[in-house]
Amino acid sequence: MDEVTTGNLDALVGYHLRRALAVVGNDFARALDGTAMRQVPFAILAMVEANPGINQGAVGRALGIQRANMVSLINELVDRDLLDRQIAPDESVQTLRNDLERIAGAKITDEDLKRSIAVYNENRKAVRELYGYRAQRPWQAPTSEVYLVLRAGCGRFPASRRTA
Repeated sequence: MDEVTTGNLDALVGYHLRRALAVVGNDFARALDGTAMRQVPFAILAMVEANPGINQGAVGRALGIQRANMVSLINELVDRDLLDRQIAPDESVQTLRNDLERIAGAKITDEDLKRSIAVYNENRKAVRELYGYRAQRPWQAPTSEVYLVLRAGCGRFPASRRTA
């Protein structure tokens, strides 16, 4: 049997849309081969380039990305040095800063916040690397040991010493 028919699929618009999407996806993959760039992070970068100063919430809403997913996508782009995260000078950041200053009993500057964000980003990167290592060599990093490392690091040391 050399000739195969698609039967009832030919009448379904969704089937043709799915096939077209596969062609576009393959074309995208060929165009960016070797860059490890996927379509959604690319779309985020395109939105940021077209809208300087846009916040991640607005990008997520425009692209239909849920907030929790948007955070991890932005972290990925920041970790790859493709995007620079900046602190939004809005009321919620100022409220948070005021609360932290009251708790710490000290003034918190923009530089303090940037340093803290950098430290936490470094820690998140280290955790992703640990999970990546575990995925590649599960026999060398059992779940129980990964858990203990993460638990010990998060509960025992200040963030600035967790990846030192």
